[in-house]
Amino acid sequence: MSEPGKKTPPSELIKAEIPIVEKIIRDETWYEGERRGAFVDPNDPTVQSKVVEVVEKCADKIRDEAIKKIGSDEKVKPQSDPVRDARSNEDPPA
Repeated sequence: MSEPGKKTPPSELIKAEIPIVEKIIRDETWYEGERRGAFVDPNDPTVQSKVVEVVEKCADKIRDEAIKKIGSDEKVKPQSDPVRDARSNEDPPA
């Protein structure tokens, strides 16, 4: 977030949370596979139930991590587009 107190748009927040939830799904699929001693599909009801449990339990942490990610991405982004700026100084094609 570029301005203190400014809210992050929900779509940006959701996009930043997706990789975190994907990791939880991978981890819970692996844990269940280890428990069973066999391959487990991520769509397995036990895995899905555990993922929901973890996401509900850690929702605040997930949101905080996503907000940090959004903030760090904004710091890295250039304030202007050098290519677009260079093209705006060119004469238009005839």
